[in-house]
Amino acid sequence: MIYLVLLAAGQGARFGDIKQLAPIYVNAKANSQHNEHKLTHTEAQLINVQLQKFSSLATPIVLILGYQQQLIKNAIKAEYKQHITCVNNNSWQTGLSSSIQCAVTTVRNLTKRNNQDDSQSALLFVPLDLPCLQASDLQKLIDQYQTSPTQICCSEYQNQIGSPAIIPEQYWPQLLKLKGDQGALKLIKNQAHYQKVALPNAAYDIDTQAQLKAMQALNFHIESP
Repeated sequence: MIYLVLLAAGQGARFGDIKQLAPIYVNAKANSQHNEHKLTHTEAQLINVQLQKFSSLATPIVLILGYQQQLIKNAIKAEYKQHITCVNNNSWQTGLSSSIQCAVTTVRNLTKRNNQDDSQSALLFVPLDLPCLQASDLQKLIDQYQTSPTQICCSEYQNQIGSPAIIPEQYWPQLLKLKGDQGALKLIKNQAHYQKVALPNAAYDIDTQAQLKAMQALNFHIESP
């Protein structure tokens, strides 16, 4: 089983506010079946926009929170809360590696509780702040991974590789050895063979208020699952 790990623990110091709660869309509309409505402030917040998109995938979602975790958790729409596993990374200040390790520990516990064999599991790591990323992008990654599920499968954009990436269980011990702000990139590059999928939408993240304003200036229609 593939678990989608939504990485949302960081402070985002360059952003200057709680990025997870930033309103990504202004004056955007959502389509749900035959009804169209303007997004509310809550619906337009980054955390809810991403959960809305990714909830359409047939993968359990593990949300890793840290900075301002209670405020962010309180802002998540109830319809998403009941379908995700929310984890508080109380060591978020030590860097990205602590969130990755929280994910490994959480999924191992989940598989044990459900009497599942975690050797057949994989973690799909997705940074929260990729607003252009679509569920269809992640499905492409999943489809490619399943052609060779013993290999890591990562994204490729702007002549580089990175997240989102799917890491199968045999590599988890190496994830547990990461330190500080290390992610899985070095692990991926050290492999003789790995899979990659072109995902141009993964190139655009939100690190600053200027990037947020540029995103808000676009006219979006959000399709509800």
